[in-house]
Amino acid sequence: MTWKPHYIADSSGKVRRISDLSLKQTGTAIGHIYKEFHCRHRQLNFLHDRLWTLRKKEDPHALRTNTELKIAEQFKLKENQEILKNMSDENIRLKTIISFCLQNLDNIPVVEAMLKNAFGEVKDD
Repeated sequence: MTWKPHYIADSSGKVRRISDLSLKQTGTAIGHIYKEFHCRHRQLNFLHDRLWTLRKKEDPHALRTNTELKIAEQFKLKENQEILKNMSDENIRLKTIISFCLQNLDNIPVVEAMLKNAFGEVKDD
């Protein structure tokens, strides 16, 4: 299939030039594309989950692909891309800290030191 950005197929399959669409046809087309994008986004999430499951069999330390970051890269949304990357990095850091603390619950001073090191001194209000 060849994609032409100035044309769109309606729900009956008829191809129309975007510049010839009426107000109602334009609104309907936009709504349809958003619904399709939402569905594709969910499909990408499920596919990334499946890929991660397959990769974990070979490498237990494999990381799951961040779907939102990949979408931002695909659409070249640089501002959002950097925010999502920072959020992803912070999530990985927090998961690592929590995992370490859970593994060392029998040694409370180590857990306390780890948490203080990670988040600084917390003052009681």
